[in-house]
Amino acid sequence: MKIVIVLPRNMHFGPRAASSIDLCVRDAVLYSRYRDKTVVICQENDDLFKGLDIRTYPGGSTRQRVRAISRIIRDIDPGLIVAHQHLPSAGALARRFTQIPVLLHKHNFIDPVTWFRRQRRYRQLNRLAGIIFVTNTCRDGFVDAFPGAQLRSFVAHNGLLAADWPARPEKAPEIVAVGRVEAMKGSIEIAEALARVLPDYPDWRARFIGPITTEPDYADRFRAVIAGTNRIEYTGPLPFGEVATLTRRAEIALVNSRKEAFGRVAIEAFAGEAALISSIVGGLREVVGDAALVLAEGNTAEIEGHLRSLLGDGDMRHTLAQAGRQRFDANFTMVKAAADLDSIYASFLTR
Repeated sequence: MKIVIVLPRNMHFGPRAASSIDLCVRDAVLYSRYRDKTVVICQENDDLFKGLDIRTYPGGSTRQRVRAISRIIRDIDPGLIVAHQHLPSAGALARRFTQIPVLLHKHNFIDPVTWFRRQRRYRQLNRLAGIIFVTNTCRDGFVDAFPGAQLRSFVAHNGLLAADWPARPEKAPEIVAVGRVEAMKGSIEIAEALARVLPDYPDWRARFIGPITTEPDYADRFRAVIAGTNRIEYTGPLPFGEVATLTRRAEIALVNSRKEAFGRVAIEAFAGEAALISSIVGGLREVVGDAALVLAEGNTAEIEGHLRSLLGDGDMRHTLAQAGRQRFDANFTMVKAAADLDSIYASFLTR
């Protein structure tokens, strides 16, 4: 019996420009016991991952995409449909395929909405067989916001391929901040703290990796801060393989999110054995545990204080890096993540 995984529009299910959702789906399928029975349906892309059964649909409105996806699903005749991220698409598929369980796999929060929109969401939700969240934090928020939802809910943490993150990497005196450069990631506060600290540690360098906000004032302020020192580099977005290489090389990683459903960059820091300084908002608290120096406020002074503590104490960096790696090995490998998802799928395939 087949399983169909449906990705939302604007994903790039290929090695050149894969999003974190694309990577999570690819890795989970590769390690699933249902790998040979799984079909991934994604938007057309000239750079698809190899070694998986992939079908594509053209872009367009939600209605157009659901029609195209439905034609593919009818040809496959699966026993389970798992739609990632987009509730309207999942609800529309559940309305069309009433004899097949449809699950929604959410990688972020389902936020509260107005009364009128809540009723529409209830209709979409209650057509589904279940919903999977990446953290208990996301599920708890959903239960509070939608107490009338009648579907089953599950939690399955995201994971990383351990093969992409071999232990005991060679380290360099580098600090890395991975993620979109924007206010919600506290990027300027990180940059300001680095600009204050690095002059006192001439052997160290820092690097920001990720796309930059389209908000021009914030982007200009960020560039002005990092222009003050030649030891802060902004690379822009990079392919995942290069991000992994640079994270594994870094001694310290920084995460300063204002809102986070999960926090993949935190487990990348753990896997790369970088000592992590992190905020603990949302799902980050669940992910980070006691394996990072915690940011309570995320302001410049607090980040500066944590950086000076780590830069001045190699033993602390080593201890924190090893604690992070142990947390990754115990909780966030793709072997565990895929097994958790397989257990959820099995509960519907065997009914």
